[in-house]
Amino acid sequence: MSFQEDCVRFGDQLVRLADSGVSVTEAAVAIGLPRSRCYAILRAIGRPMGKPRGRAGTADVRLIATVFGETGSITRAAKASGVAHTVARRILVAEGLVSSEKLPPKGKPEAKRRCLELIEAGWSTTRAAREVGVNERTARDWRQGIRHSRNWRIHPDGRVVDYTRGTVYNQSVTSAACADPAQPAISDRYLSIEDRIAIADGLLVKDSLRTIAIRIGKDVSTVSREVRRHSIDGRYLPYQADREAAAARERRSSPNWFRTRSCVRRWRKVCPGSCLPSRSHTACAGTSLTTRVCG
Repeated sequence: MSFQEDCVRFGDQLVRLADSGVSVTEAAVAIGLPRSRCYAILRAIGRPMGKPRGRAGTADVRLIATVFGETGSITRAAKASGVAHTVARRILVAEGLVSSEKLPPKGKPEAKRRCLELIEAGWSTTRAAREVGVNERTARDWRQGIRHSRNWRIHPDGRVVDYTRGTVYNQSVTSAACADPAQPAISDRYLSIEDRIAIADGLLVKDSLRTIAIRIGKDVSTVSREVRRHSIDGRYLPYQADREAAAARERRSSPNWFRTRSCVRRWRKVCPGSCLPSRSHTACAGTSLTTRVCG
C-alpha cells in the first residue's frame, strides 16, 4: 500500500486518537503501523506530533573530532555539533577515534555476584564494595534487593523512590522479583499488559473474542468487557487500558475505597435515611462496612 493510501485510510483515525489524548506510539500499535509511519502520516495531513524535526544537513566532522579529543565524551561531541549520539559515534568510528566494537552491556553482574558471595561469607558491606570496586551504597542496595530503573530505586516491598519528580510512593506487589521494575507483578485475577497486547493482536487479525479469551486463559466476558471499556473509535488501546486499570486499582486501595456506588446503594437499603459512616466509625463498630453491607 502506498503512502498516499495510508494517509487516506488512517489519517482521520490517527487524528481522532491524538485528540483523545492517545500517544502516537499507542495509536501505532492499535492501527498496526510502524510509529515512524504514523508520524509521517500526521505530518503529511498537517497535524504534526512530537518534537519538531531538526535541520537537514551534514554533521561537522571536524567539530565532533575536536570536542571528543578534548573531553573524551561522545555525548558532549554530539551535543556540540547538534547531532544524535549514534551519528557522532559513527563519525568517530570512521575517523578511527573510537573502536567499532559493540558497547558493553550496562550493569555489573559479575561484580554483584562476587559482592554478594563475600557478604554471605561474612565480609562487611564496605569491605566487599572495596574488593569488587563499587560504591558502598551500590553494594548495600544489592544486599537489600533494591533495584534501579531509569532514575528510580525500587525496594522489595514495593516502595519506589523517584528522584526525577522527587516523590516516594508504594506499588502493590505480589512478588519481590519482577521482570520489569516499572511494572510490578500483579495477581492473576487481573489482566496483565501481556494479556492486553495479546487481545490487541487478536483484534488486528480479526480473531473472535472467544478465540482470544481461550488463548490468554480468561473468560470471554472479561475480554468483551475489556474491549468495550477501553476502545476509542473502534480501536482497542492496550497500553492506555493497562494504565487506566492500574489507576483504578490504586483508587480502590485509597481510604475512601468503600464509597463505591454499589456499596452506597446497599448501605442505603439497609439503613435508609442514615449517613454513610467513615472508616474510623466502621472500625470502632467492630465490623467492616463490606461485612455489614456487602456480606
